[in-house]
Formats: sequence, structure tokens, C-alpha cells
Amino acid sequence: MFAFDRDEKQTAKIAVSSGKKKLRAALDAANCHYIDIIWKESDGKGLDDLVMREGSGAFNSAYAIAIAKLEKQFNSTHLRSKPNKIPEADILAADIASHYLLKLLWNDEHKTWMVFSHKNDGIWAPVTDHFIETLIQTTLESRGIKGYGTDSYITNIRKFLSRKHIC
Repeated sequence: MFAFDRDEKQTAKIAVSSGKKKLRAALDAANCHYIDIIWKESDGKGLDDLVMREGSGAFNSAYAIAIAKLEKQFNSTHLRSKPNKIPEADILAADIASHYLLKLLWNDEHKTWMVFSHKNDGIWAPVTDHFIETLIQTTLESRGIKGYGTDSYITNIRKFLSRKHIC
């Protein structure tokens, strides 16, 4: 919450505005929420002036209004982002495992993946981790799952998957 003084000098207003702009950019980059505590300029330059002129109730009121706006901002962002949340790696691995139940396995003895009927019908063939990660990425794309960032998400799914399809 911001509660910067309400300066009268133009140079001070420009400096405060520039500082707030930089601070807001940093907070936006960190996905933070922020809001200004607002009071009438006629009630004083700073919060201390507001309290001295109008009493602590004036601050409490300005603070409560800012909190309500901040909660509204947070709730609307939170509700908007919820449907786009990517599934946890273990949950997605379990789903992929059920889909490839009789087609994919991890051979722990040889430390390799095996795919059924990949090269020849009715025969298990070894494939690389890269092949499995490509299969996972294709699955993510087909489900519209984006924004997982790095390969570590796909690697985690592959590792969970190896423990689901172990032989």
C-alpha cells in the first residue's frame, strides 16, 4: 500500500511520480498487488497531517477503502488466473500413464524406455528420454497446457511416469 505525501511543488510531484512508476514496475514484475491510500489534498500533505486535522478515523476510513480495492484487485486476478493453472507434474504423469498403459514402460534393469509396436507391430522397442519428453510435450500442447516455463516440468513428468510404468 502506498501513502506518499501529496506534494504541492511540481518538481516534487514529478520525482514522486517517477519513483512510484519504477516501484510499480518492480512490483508488477514480481506479480505483487498494490494500491494507494487516498485522502483529499485539503486534509493535508501527508498521513500525519490527515490524522492531525481530521483524526484517526479519517486514516481508518482511507485505509479501509484502500484495503477493499486491494482485495477486489487480488480476487479478480486470482479468479482470472485459476482456470489457466497448469496441472501438477505428478497428476499429469498419472493421466498420461493411464493413457499409455499397455504401450509404454520403463525398463529399470536396462535404464531405458520401451514402447510397444513403435517400430514393429507386436514388439517392444527401446526409445530415449528425448522421445518420451517429446511425447509429453506433444500431450501438453494437445491439451492447451502452456506457461510451464522450463524443461524441468517435462522432466518431472517423465520421472513420475517412469515410476508408474516400471518393469
